[in-house]
Amino acid sequence: MRHFYRCTALLLMVCVAGPIRAQVPAKPAAPAPEAIPLWPGVVPGEKGDIGEEKDTTKPDPNVPPDSPNYIIRLGNVSTPTISVYKPPADKDTGAAVVVCPGGGYSILAMNLEGTEVCQWLNSIGVTGVLLKYRVPARKGLDKHTAALQDVQRAIGMTRHRAAEWKIDAKRIGVLGFSAGGHVAAAASNNFGERTYPAVDEADKESCRPDFAVLIYPAYLAQKEDKTKLSPELKVTSNTQSARCAALVTPWHASAAASGVAGGSDLPHPASTVSAQSSNGKRERARTLRLRNKERQELDMKDPSDPIVARIISGAV
Repeated sequence: MRHFYRCTALLLMVCVAGPIRAQVPAKPAAPAPEAIPLWPGVVPGEKGDIGEEKDTTKPDPNVPPDSPNYIIRLGNVSTPTISVYKPPADKDTGAAVVVCPGGGYSILAMNLEGTEVCQWLNSIGVTGVLLKYRVPARKGLDKHTAALQDVQRAIGMTRHRAAEWKIDAKRIGVLGFSAGGHVAAAASNNFGERTYPAVDEADKESCRPDFAVLIYPAYLAQKEDKTKLSPELKVTSNTQSARCAALVTPWHASAAASGVAGGSDLPHPASTVSAQSSNGKRERARTLRLRNKERQELDMKDPSDPIVARIISGAV
């Protein structure tokens, strides 16, 4: 796990120092769970003009696909799915989390902010529901429109099938990174009605998450006035009753305040500035290498931190 943070920030809801890698004890690789189509028929608004779904990560001889540092950047997603990662039966708490990878509404960091997160959740007895939502942002629509439809549908479907999947329907949360954090925040503030016409019984279930974890969320403030929330984040007293926590690294906060687009590859402010110079790409690459080194130095030996485990399981 390469993207979890020092967990006391969850309670304090303040910025944390930076990313760490939570090492789950090595075990034989389990078969990947089935990818369940999110929509029973035609996906709302899809026109079939997105192109082939594929990993867009550029080949790098220093980071082959089987490397632990390789990041899957999945692009052109037009068939959204959910994959249910169940914890061992003797550890299962009944809680579940819909996981939304980041990627600036352009791609999805499917392993770094998806499968690895679900595996970590399993280690603390929580079911991970990995959402492969639609990217890139659709032309003519707000960047989050398709993704919000998908996360609303995913929460409703998870609640509808809670008994089948042995999940507590009253402890279903949402967790997202960067752009995924934004869509998780949007889901936490847009649950009074669906943003699409109901298609089946699952859409009769509530799509309100019981708690939310926003990890370096992007796009929360308006570009014109950073003191105001984006218009899609309609915070109400009902929103406040949900268990919410925001983890924001200082450099992501700085970039967000500068209007830099979010995403799993969002650069450090130093590389943002240097990108304006002729050697910007070289400096950005150096910064990303330093980030990888920092992740390795900040490895968590025990991913089962009691504070984050209690928040995600709904015990707080």
